[in-house]
Amino acid sequence: MRIAILVLCDERDLPIGAAVRAELVQRGHDATLETCDAAEEGLGPKAREALPHASKVVVVVREGGRGNRLLHAAEDEAPKDTTVVSLIADGSPDGSVSARTHARIEALGDTLSPRAAAPKVAEMKRGMRKRLVAMIAGGLALFGILAVVLWLRGPAAPLVGGPPVVLTGMLSNAGWMVQFHLREDASTLEYKLPFDPDYVSTGDMGPTSGPDRDKPHAKLFVILPEVQDRMPIQVRYRTLSGASRGPYEVIFDPNAEAVASVKKILTDVPEWISFRPFNGRKLCYFSMLLTYKYALRSIRYGLDSQPLNRSVRFAPRGTPGIDNNDELYIDLPEDTSSVTVELVFRDGTTQQKRFPVRY
Repeated sequence: MRIAILVLCDERDLPIGAAVRAELVQRGHDATLETCDAAEEGLGPKAREALPHASKVVVVVREGGRGNRLLHAAEDEAPKDTTVVSLIADGSPDGSVSARTHARIEALGDTLSPRAAAPKVAEMKRGMRKRLVAMIAGGLALFGILAVVLWLRGPAAPLVGGPPVVLTGMLSNAGWMVQFHLREDASTLEYKLPFDPDYVSTGDMGPTSGPDRDKPHAKLFVILPEVQDRMPIQVRYRTLSGASRGPYEVIFDPNAEAVASVKKILTDVPEWISFRPFNGRKLCYFSMLLTYKYALRSIRYGLDSQPLNRSVRFAPRGTPGIDNNDELYIDLPEDTSSVTVELVFRDGTTQQKRFPVRY
């Protein structure tokens, strides 16, 4: 009988949570991963919905304290017959999975996997090999999403010339993370969607640096789960000196921003694909690209000098993530020296890049 395990982690620790889930799946468990904001009180809605169906809960807690609130919330809200345990990850930057954390994940797997179940686990592993290996690579590839999330939490660079307000965005599972770019620092910032009855404040971003560090500074990003189509957004703000600006009408286009943001990620993270020897096979992974498939029409590739006439199979998706039936990897012939990939974006534009095979 497979054990239902819910893995919870802060959104910044998604690669660690994915590695925990992959380890548990390898051992035959039915594991589900949900991310939360560890700074908030209580669990997120998806985690709270999944909690009653789990017989065990694993909470990722970072050395230094991040995740403690999440652990306490899971302990408080879990049913009485549900076991809640923690996985202590070390302080490696950017949520990466260090060797020390990986060793702790393996130890956790030993603890949660009874030895008596080994024959069944071995049988299940044969049928789940593809899914397991892909999830490990996929967890590491999701680091690109986390880097953008952290960037959005920082201050936006002031505009020099051009329109008074510019909006950029990155799609997440929680909705659109929209960042406001202004010509000057703002003490307060408000926005209004077409269906909002009144303006909504973005809130205060907290302590800053520089000569104006003691003054209020508006937070320059919001998460908008209700944005689906191109729409006008009214924006107004007050400068640090108290002057009012706006309202300005700015058009936010989710389709254009999906393509623009993913192109930026692919520039910042140049290794679109990865290679790995596994059990005598040579594998090429597309998990990095499939994470951002919401901005893509197709992924084509060719080996060495062959034409780009092969396509990666994937299911359409409106949010970041990988589906079970996506073609996460391919087997490469032993003598393959390079793989060329061409991406066709939602707007019809293309990008092409060649990658030497390195294991």
